[in-house]
Amino acid sequence: MRDLYASRPILVFPSEDAAERALAWSGFAVGIKQGKSPRGVMHGSEYLIMKWRDLTRADLAALHGIYFQTHRDGPVTITLSHLCPRDAADDLRAREFAAHILAKAGTS
Repeated sequence: MRDLYASRPILVFPSEDAAERALAWSGFAVGIKQGKSPRGVMHGSEYLIMKWRDLTRADLAALHGIYFQTHRDGPVTITLSHLCPRDAADDLRAREFAAHILAKAGTS
C-alpha cells in the first residue's frame, strides 16, 4: 500500500476542523473515526467509508487518500493517491492554502 502513496501530494491542515471542512467543501467523504488510526478519503459524497480496521486490502487500494492526525488538537495530514481526481485534488490544495492563511489571521 505504501507504494500507492510514494511521492504523492501531501496536504497539511492546521486543525481537524479545517481539514474536515475543506474535505467536505471539496466533495470528499472521510472514513469513520477509530481512535488514532488513519481514515480513508474518497472523492464523492456517495461513499460511506468504514473504520480503518474494517477496510480490506482492495478497499485500501481504491482510496483516493489517507487522513492522519497524530494529536487530538494537532495538524491533520492528508496524502492523496494517484487515483484521486485531479480537479478535486487541486481544489483541496487551494483550501489547504486558505486554511493556513485563516489560521495565521486567527480565524477559522
